[in-house]
Amino acid sequence: MPDRLRRLARPAVRLVRGRRREGLRDELGFWDSYLRDCHAEVCDPESWEAAFPAALLPHIQTVAGEGPPPSILELGSGPVSLLAWGVDQGLIRVTAVDPLADAYAALLDKHGCSYPVRPRRGDGETLSGLFEAGAFDIAYSSNAIDHTASPRRSMEQLARTVRRGGIIFCEGFVREGSHEGWWGLHQHDLVPEEGHLVEYGRDHRRTVLTDGLGLDCVQQEVRPFTERSLTTHGHAWPPEEPGDQLHHDWYTLVWRVSR
Repeated sequence: MPDRLRRLARPAVRLVRGRRREGLRDELGFWDSYLRDCHAEVCDPESWEAAFPAALLPHIQTVAGEGPPPSILELGSGPVSLLAWGVDQGLIRVTAVDPLADAYAALLDKHGCSYPVRPRRGDGETLSGLFEAGAFDIAYSSNAIDHTASPRRSMEQLARTVRRGGIIFCEGFVREGSHEGWWGLHQHDLVPEEGHLVEYGRDHRRTVLTDGLGLDCVQQEVRPFTERSLTTHGHAWPPEEPGDQLHHDWYTLVWRVSR
């Protein structure tokens, strides 16, 4: 890049990085308050079963063999993974990754919350620095791909970490970036389109996140979030709040790795 263009780009880069730092601080503040007020609920094994993505179960059965339970890489788990029930039941082995893992560990200890899944520190864009290619049977991410700095790079990395014949399972709010006013970590709109996950940026630029990654779509659904039946683990709204997200669309996209 020519020096003049590089100088012109610097303010925009600083702005994006500033938004991301603010977003990460907001995440920590939210979870600190949530674990303070709801730690008994979120540490209750009954809530783990309710939060578990039931649509993932048939895919777990598909990849399960005669050996150990299937291995799952979870990207952007937050402090309380939605996959805890599966771990508790011995159905799966989960390695969770989150950029705020160290701070989340401190919050769990602070609020006396014992939990069967604790994330390790890492970013979606740099998973290859943590894991070998094809290391997992399944990759899972719930409402987190759009929180990454580069959704395309994160999808490339997820595809790399899953073995041939394995599964990538993503779910989340449709167009959360614009719904949230492009605040904090919400800098990307994600939309399922014809078996692909597509990003629309603030500048309306369209990027097909799954193009060319050797992924065959086996499931695509868009339903109201209420049908996900997720009312714990950070997805509860107090009566005094409107809870607009309850009426937003929630996507589920599942691919088989064929490359």
